[in-house]
Amino acid sequence: MNIQKKFNILFNRTGTCQAERLLPELIENDLLISDKKLSDYLRFIYLYSDLLVYYDTNNQPMQANVWRKFLEQDDTVMCALILHTNIDRIKGRIQKKISLLRSNSTSMVDHKQWIPILETARDLVILLNYWHKNLPNEDIVRVKLDTVVHEVLNNHISILYKLLHYSGKNHGRQPFIDFCLFLEEHCAHTSLWKLNRALIYNEAGEVHPDDSQVIDSMDDFFDASFNTVYQLKELASNNYLHTLQLQNKEPHVALLIAFLQLLQYADAHLNHLPQRFLVHYYRHILKFNNNPATPDQAYLHFLLNPNYEFAFIPEGSRLIAKNPLNDEQILFEIKRNITIHRAKIKQISSLFPKQRSDKSAHTAIELAAITYANEQLKKLPFQLFPVLQNEESEKPHYQVATLLASPLFYLAEGLRSIQLKWKFTAESFQAFLGKHTDKDSAIYLARLSSILHSSASIQVTTKMGWFGIAAEAVTLQWIEEAYCLHMVVALGQEVPAISKLPAEYRGSLFNPAMPALAIVIPAGVSITDLSLFNALLLERIDIKVCVQNYRGLILQNQLGIIDNSQIIEPFGPLPKIDSSFYIGSGEIFAKPITSLKIDIKWENIPNTEDGFKHYYDGYPTKVNNEDFKVNISYLNHQHWNPTPASNRQHIPLFQVTKCSRGIERLDSYRNIRTIDIAPLNITKAQEPLDLFTYNPKTIAGFLKLQLSGPAQAFGHAIYPSLLNKVLVHNAQQKKASGSLLVLNEPYTPRIKAITVDYEAEETIACTPSSGEVTEQHGNSFFHISSFGYVKVLPSNGDTAPTLLPLIEKEQTSIAFGIADLNSTSCSMHIAMGEEPLGLDQAIQPPSWFYLSSNRWLPLKEAIVVDGTNGCSQSGIIVFDLGKLVRPATKDNTLMPAGLIWIKAQFSEEPARLTPIMAVYLQAVAASRVMDKQGVFAAPILPPHSILQLQHPIEGIDAVTQPIQTFGGRQFENHQAFYRRVSERLRHKNRAISAWDYEHMILEKFPAIYRVKCLNHTLRHANSMVQPGCITFVVIAKRKHGAIGMFPKANRQLLTEIKTYLQSITTPFVQCAVVNPMYEDIKVNVTVKFNTGYEKGLFLNLLQKDLRQFLSPWLFDPSADMLLGGDMPASKIIDFINSRSYIEGIGNFSIFKYVGSGADLKLDKISNYDSYLRPSYPWSIMISAKNHNIESVDTFDSTAQLRHGSVGDMAIGEDFIIGPFDNTNTQLEESGAYQDLDILIPSLEEHYLVTQKHIRTDHGYYE
Repeated sequence: MNIQKKFNILFNRTGTCQAERLLPELIENDLLISDKKLSDYLRFIYLYSDLLVYYDTNNQPMQANVWRKFLEQDDTVMCALILHTNIDRIKGRIQKKISLLRSNSTSMVDHKQWIPILETARDLVILLNYWHKNLPNEDIVRVKLDTVVHEVLNNHISILYKLLHYSGKNHGRQPFIDFCLFLEEHCAHTSLWKLNRALIYNEAGEVHPDDSQVIDSMDDFFDASFNTVYQLKELASNNYLHTLQLQNKEPHVALLIAFLQLLQYADAHLNHLPQRFLVHYYRHILKFNNNPATPDQAYLHFLLNPNYEFAFIPEGSRLIAKNPLNDEQILFEIKRNITIHRAKIKQISSLFPKQRSDKSAHTAIELAAITYANEQLKKLPFQLFPVLQNEESEKPHYQVATLLASPLFYLAEGLRSIQLKWKFTAESFQAFLGKHTDKDSAIYLARLSSILHSSASIQVTTKMGWFGIAAEAVTLQWIEEAYCLHMVVALGQEVPAISKLPAEYRGSLFNPAMPALAIVIPAGVSITDLSLFNALLLERIDIKVCVQNYRGLILQNQLGIIDNSQIIEPFGPLPKIDSSFYIGSGEIFAKPITSLKIDIKWENIPNTEDGFKHYYDGYPTKVNNEDFKVNISYLNHQHWNPTPASNRQHIPLFQVTKCSRGIERLDSYRNIRTIDIAPLNITKAQEPLDLFTYNPKTIAGFLKLQLSGPAQAFGHAIYPSLLNKVLVHNAQQKKASGSLLVLNEPYTPRIKAITVDYEAEETIACTPSSGEVTEQHGNSFFHISSFGYVKVLPSNGDTAPTLLPLIEKEQTSIAFGIADLNSTSCSMHIAMGEEPLGLDQAIQPPSWFYLSSNRWLPLKEAIVVDGTNGCSQSGIIVFDLGKLVRPATKDNTLMPAGLIWIKAQFSEEPARLTPIMAVYLQAVAASRVMDKQGVFAAPILPPHSILQLQHPIEGIDAVTQPIQTFGGRQFENHQAFYRRVSERLRHKNRAISAWDYEHMILEKFPAIYRVKCLNHTLRHANSMVQPGCITFVVIAKRKHGAIGMFPKANRQLLTEIKTYLQSITTPFVQCAVVNPMYEDIKVNVTVKFNTGYEKGLFLNLLQKDLRQFLSPWLFDPSADMLLGGDMPASKIIDFINSRSYIEGIGNFSIFKYVGSGADLKLDKISNYDSYLRPSYPWSIMISAKNHNIESVDTFDSTAQLRHGSVGDMAIGEDFIIGPFDNTNTQLEESGAYQDLDILIPSLEEHYLVTQKHIRTDHGYYE
């Protein structure tokens, strides 16, 4: 088939609707043997008289039609002729011809295009004159005709005569001259038609009309003439019966009418035969019977009395409903047993991804969450899920976090850093990199760490709450060969002491009762790339804390506590061997220390060469700098370790600095870096040790530095005796002029400042054996979500955790928190809303889960009945929780505790999901109880029509019917029966043609209003034409009261239709069932209101009128909806001009928008004669919500505003019809849509008045 003809068929066909299925022949008393009325007989006799030939007394045929003269003098006959005048077809052809003249620049030169138009104008003039001549003078139709012609039409023909006469005379256009001669002669011989000489000669003097004025004048004449005919037909319809009652009939006419009226009795008897034959053939020969009625169903919820634990409602219990039409009682019956208990939905939480685009046009996905509490759920119904915009919630955003709690994080002061090595399993890490073999692994890992660094924030716990760490203080580095991510968090001086949160703290992150570090993914952060971490499983977590310059020490010697803010004497003023210096810290010595360093700054240390070696030259025992030592031990369980003392480590107290010439000098700083930690046997504690002072009852927490050398210590014990000896010796030597001895005062160690550097490390294993709980010594690992948290470690789980909570880009879920569930059976009614427009593909059903010990486990095995068909329609889901292997628990932290949680998780985007409007428990379905005849008056009952149980059941307080009944179908009446059987006889239950498909779908699915079959067409393809594919566009019936809503068949219905089609057609045909596409039509126009009309009010009124005109079915449920078709732009212009408050319009244009968002198309055309058509054969043109209407107070002559028509507007300047695609424009130009070149036939076919009589009756026209 030619592709243009194919498009022609696809666009022009509007499909089939339910009202069009019934053939007129099947309607009772429609297919009649004699279907003529009295007016039909009069019209027949009038036309038949043309075929009769009469002879005079000389046996010669008479030329005049005597019988017509006999009939046409009667007013009843003339009214019958006017009633049967069909002017619509002529009007349509004339409009197309004039449109062609406007668009064709050669139309004024080509006289052939004007000939049929002028012929029609002549016939209209003659026809109206004929009616005027033969109607009685007092007849109201004749009076009306006389008035309209004299006041309106004579002016039009006068102006037309003036323009045609000038154009014909000056441009040699013979058809114009002939028509002017006709008008002159006709007006001279009739009393009806007159040329207004004043308009012709005196109105504007000499004129020089252009071609557009001639066309406009002809268009105005036809509009006025057609309107006159319509008015006369309406008057004739009202006057016809009146003429029959008048007593002015001629005897022969009265006898004829009386005979025709008597004939109608015989016709009535004959007309019963077809219906009787049809009944006999369908019912007795073919054995077809009426389809019985299908009872409607209702979803009901029961309210339990607070004093009862449960109530049992048996199958067959009946309920009473009220018929809204006549208040009669209707019975419904419950179809299964149900136990009503206390369970109720107390909280609903939903999670869904939201898409956004950043400045680089990169599409990011962020997660959002919303929670509805018990008070909010009392306001149902409203859209619970998915929530896409403009919704308030307790937690409007979704925040995920990883929280690591450990005693190692007690970090009060100093230069602190936390190092975390997230070690992943080799299998998951290698598999993760294996998915990206096309990229350099180092570059890819660096990008991944950059994503985490920019997306996440680090927070730590303090006594004031959670404290955020600056991003520049956090570094991330992948160690590929070790399969780990190394994270370093530097804590500057501005970071307060890290400790556990106060017990009364309440915040966005929960209180882990231990110092903690959290990796927080804030609300609004894209999870597009973060979801890559889902593939990495943790093997272990290495925690390391490093502290430098820790000053918060408890210092003590044998004399007592030392104030470390002053210069201190660690071994007292008189140090001796075994003098002890105690260093205590509840923070340091509660951790598994791997490194301990002590930094000491000595006060007034001897500055002599060679240090103490030279300083103690006067003492009997020679000492070196390294001889001054301490042994180190740690108090644990009231014992100093290591024991015995001989096993203790001895460390020099001082360090020297090498100077020039090999000279050593004592350094005022001592950095002890070689402390052996292992022998000290420091035991880890989960809390910092409670230390104040060392005493014999102290259990642990102190490090002891005990002076162990040299033997004389610092010489304080021998100094007095040595001093006496030296003084005596020096006195003697002084007398003998000998050398004097020098005895330095013993050095008393004084510490100006002391700090400690330490490191502590610990490893958390993340892959325990199945069923084994691993003790983590106070360490814990949590995953936090918007609704709660889960303690990942320690755990008895058999699955290794991930670094971040599992983040799925497609995760969309809704969780129901059920309170007071005291039964294993749970019946849940889910009420679905209207599906989003433009989405017809089926969605995957959700996966159901229940929460058990903070783990979401599959619930599929417990689903007994799923009436929602995968949440695609409203229905009841029945769960039998007794079938679960592991019971559902209430003591969960992942969701609010105290509730049983059931979750539906979807793999679809939120925009594709059917909205959930309400969820109810204690639900059961009930069906209407049919009477013996199976006939019921109200097939659909509105919500809350079912009032109560017929026989009250103890414990049941109330019955609720939240939504209207559904699924009901009335007993098949006679017309529906004849329609179904006649269609069955044609298609024989096999679909071959488009007619078969459309009628079979409409019969099978009464919820469909209209269906259009597009053969060899596929909607979702690059090319529309697809051999072997059939697309069915369906329009659902509009729901009662759904004013302003677009009808849409839900995906469940589309799927059912497709399944049905596959059963009645060949398997080689690919079927697709879709909803229509809606294309917005926006009108842009400048208007001037009539005087006295307020702009603001009537601008709004014009907006409303345009919306109703372009989309009448949005406001009137009885209005039809058409697929395809077209609309002339002139129709829209005429509508605006016809408003009583409009004086004129200008700057008119139309825009048609197809699609939305990035797929939005603005189609355009520029041809004046083009019609506005949808872009696709599955589209419906609808009015835009708002049109661009501008009001002006005065007309601008340059804008070429026109009052009442568009003839003065310039194509492409202030008159643009559009948008429209190029394909349809080419079709139009090729003539695929209209045959304008066909000559208009004579008026005889439409006016039922022979041209022969009209023309020969007036001898001046041959």
